This record gives sequence, C-alpha cells and structure tokens, in this order.
Amino acid sequence: MCDRFAAISEVDVLSWLSEHTRAPNTVEAYGLGRLVRDRGFTQALDLLMRLVRFGHNELAVAASECANLLGTWDRMWLATLIFWAPAPLISKDEWWATWLDLSCTLYPLGIRENNIWTEADGDLSRVRQGSGREEWGIALEMLRRGGAGGTMTIEGLLHQMRRDFGSNAQLKLLEDIYLKQIRYA
Repeated sequence: MCDRFAAISEVDVLSWLSEHTRAPNTVEAYGLGRLVRDRGFTQALDLLMRLVRFGHNELAVAASECANLLGTWDRMWLATLIFWAPAPLISKDEWWATWLDLSCTLYPLGIRENNIWTEADGDLSRVRQGSGREEWGIALEMLRRGGAGGTMTIEGLLHQMRRDFGSNAQLKLLEDIYLKQIRYA
C-alpha cells in the first residue's frame, strides 16, 4: 500500500462510502477494495456490501477484492454480479459443500423426504441408508460423478428442490451460480 494512503482510517472510508456521490472507476474501486481488505476494515466492508446490495454495482469490484473476508453466501451473491473476476469467488468444491449443507437443512431426514430423490429420477437403491446428512453426502457425491441412476441431472434435482422450496433465496442463488458458472467450470 502506498505511503500516501497510510493515514486513511476506517472512519475515512466509512465517511466516503456514506457520502459517495460519484461512482468510482474500476481502478478506484479496485484500490478501495484492496485498502478495505488489507486493513481489515470490517465495518467498511459491511457498508460496501450493503451498498452493492442496494444497487451500487459500481462498488462490486471493491467488494470482490475483499472476497476472502466474506462468508460463503455473500461471495455467491457477489459472484452473480461479477463474471470477469480473475479468480472464481466460489470454487466447485465449495459450491457442492454448500449444496450439501442446504440440502440437509431443507430435507433433514434425507433424500427420501418428500420423495425428492425419486422425483428427480434418482435411484434410491444406490444410496446406503443412514442419517439425513450421510444420505445427502453419498447421494450428491454420486450425482457429482454422474452415477445417481436414471436420467437424474444436477439441474433436475435443483429444479425439484425449487418446486418444494420456491421462495428459498439461498436455493435460488445456488441454482443461479450453478447455471451461470459451476456447470461450465
């Protein structure tokens, strides 16, 4: 970080973000994000994310520079705005782990709950019975490798889950990330 920026405090950044009347260019947004990240300005990052959520997409570059300070869901949401990031904000492995966690939350009894697995054309006989989390772990790993049975696809299971939980924002976000980024990675 340049010496001339050494005196900038988190209060200065918060003040600028609160008053920001002019959209920063890409280089300025990049620098702002690096400043917030390198100094660990968590309050500034919170405000930055709020501004991006309220439509200030010009600040998404700054927020993406702080991706390592954000939680998984915030990074997923940000990834829907930024397709040109030098490195993906969400890895394939992280996406699958997040889907596992969400599946266990939505269907805690496992893949048999609401007949979700069979409705998505999965083969129940291929999944050893266990706790809900064990079943989901095995089932999603099989699906990831292409061996879930029938004509089951990732898109098909996501679609069936959205039929059950159409208003679940996290499931919608997970599906969007898959369709726009993960399936092509």
